[in-house]
Amino acid sequence: MPERVKVSWTVDIHRSASEVFDYLADFSRHSEWSPSAFRTEGLGPGPVTAGTTFVSYGAVPGDKQHRNDVKVDEVQRPSRLAFTATEPNGDVFVNVFTITGQDGSCRVERTWDLPKPNGLMGAVFPLLLRAYVRPHVQKGLDKLKSTLESA
Repeated sequence: MPERVKVSWTVDIHRSASEVFDYLADFSRHSEWSPSAFRTEGLGPGPVTAGTTFVSYGAVPGDKQHRNDVKVDEVQRPSRLAFTATEPNGDVFVNVFTITGQDGSCRVERTWDLPKPNGLMGAVFPLLLRAYVRPHVQKGLDKLKSTLESA
């Protein structure tokens, strides 16, 4: 089995865990807080359930219409939402949102579990992760916070 890497980010949002969870569970709204172009196909509005499948397209370096086949694996309102995104090459990225609420606010932790790249990409991956991926994903979470707190 290929080696894997886990990466996580957090943001505190001044909204209830239920409000934040319901917003995150509506993947048709993810484009509202994505730091780059994002869209879905095969998905209606509203919250998803475990087993829901759809296709997402997002911008990654070198591919502005990067496709992923997505399957929602776990929906535990209001605390946990997990899904897998399968790349065109078959690589699987596990995505988990964990929401911990307290006194009308909550902390959102986003975790990725992804295959560790091999070869040259494996050598530069730590730099790419630090310089591009981490700030990019954090920008999205910061935008999520801003979107929800201004609603």
